[in-house]
Amino acid sequence: MRIDIDLPVFASPTSAFGHASGEIEIAKVPEEGETFPWPPDWLAAQPAYFADPGQSRVSSVTEWEGKPNVSLFGIVCDSAAQARDCAAFLEAQGLFFDCYDNFFDERGIAETQKVLDDCLRSGLISDEQHAVVRQQFADAAVLHQTAKPRNR
Repeated sequence: MRIDIDLPVFASPTSAFGHASGEIEIAKVPEEGETFPWPPDWLAAQPAYFADPGQSRVSSVTEWEGKPNVSLFGIVCDSAAQARDCAAFLEAQGLFFDCYDNFFDERGIAETQKVLDDCLRSGLISDEQHAVVRQQFADAAVLHQTAKPRNR
């Protein structure tokens, strides 16, 4: 049976990483609270994030335009690296993955620094521009980490 799936992915119990969604084929529509019945070929790949049945609990089952929509509580990974692997796996299975704003997490900082360093090495920016941008980025990261959430 074809269903739509909504699946949050966490890099830790307190850090949301992103959200997978899309259409997949499963044997039967699960009930709320049940373990999600992953396609057998997905399980054959033995991804670590599917090993614990508690990781795949169904939070709700609704219907939209005649098709079941199954939402899961989410997969909680052990690290940002494992969450990236999970996202890549889900995308390889045909799901869309929306990675949340991770600009100021360890991955975002490392990737931004790598891009800046690559630009410097390739001559796209000068040493002075490199230093200025790195400092601006460092200042923004400190502001982000110390900012208080806004009331909405």
